[in-house]
Amino acid sequence: MADNYTSEMSLEGLDDEESSTLSAYSSAMNKFKREYRRNNSIDRDAYYVFLMSGTGSSKSGYMPFKRQYGFIFSDNTNDLTKTIAHELGHGAFRLRHTFSNEGYIASQGSTNNLMDYSDGTKLYKHQWDLVHDPENVNTLFEDDEESATSIKVNSENILALLNSNKRS
Repeated sequence: MADNYTSEMSLEGLDDEESSTLSAYSSAMNKFKREYRRNNSIDRDAYYVFLMSGTGSSKSGYMPFKRQYGFIFSDNTNDLTKTIAHELGHGAFRLRHTFSNEGYIASQGSTNNLMDYSDGTKLYKHQWDLVHDPENVNTLFEDDEESATSIKVNSENILALLNSNKRS
């Protein structure tokens, strides 16, 4: 876990715009990432999840598939642990929403799955298989909504959350 970082830039409207065809992030997110890298040593094998407040975002989180950086908009979630786990599910493990067109399982909000917009914390076997051997996902034309979260939930600890899923 890295130390706190205070940005020199305004965070208002950080996710107002859609990402471009050539970038998974908005230009404001890219600017923030550049500033962070300029001021910190980066471990190429680590994932960085930034807890942001005061951005005006309507999302709870955003982390594109196969990307190193995620953003959690803490003003929009009651459960940072689950939101972080959900976003890492996208970025680190290439997990899709359960209601996604590409991996449809059930309608939005109808499962107890971590990758649904519900209070769920469970993962299906095929999702655990991806955690252990992530698929090679082409993200060039990935929809921004597939990498975003709009959930408000409660839980205690990200490790306990992931471990409870593993035992289930």
